[in-house]
Amino acid sequence: MTEGHVFRKLNVQGKVFVEYAPLEKAWVPIEGSGFLYIYCLWVSGKFKAQSYGKQLLEYVINDAKKKGKQGVCVISSKKKKSHLADKKFFLKYGFEVVDQIEDYELLSLSFNHQKPFFVKVLNK
Repeated sequence: MTEGHVFRKLNVQGKVFVEYAPLEKAWVPIEGSGFLYIYCLWVSGKFKAQSYGKQLLEYVINDAKKKGKQGVCVISSKKKKSHLADKKFFLKYGFEVVDQIEDYELLSLSFNHQKPFFVKVLNK
């Protein structure tokens, strides 16, 4: 899409896909220029444990490098939640926790030591 939003699907049934965008265009409370933000990386059913998740993640990382980005980031949580990325999966591929708010954690794979962060909002 014109704003850089990417939806990549690896099967007809839609059970293996990744959706991501430039962080500057993503609708998330994260600051950090030059990162790609993963909205969703989904592998389900009989497609699990066949390296599809790894293939999708490698696609995003390679796309980020090709586009001269600083890295890739995603929101997860301290405890596994069905609507958020699996923290263990991303840690396995070199991501690190770079910020947190309550139970939410921001994971990032930086190519040059830059780190995105959650926007801090002050309560009035």
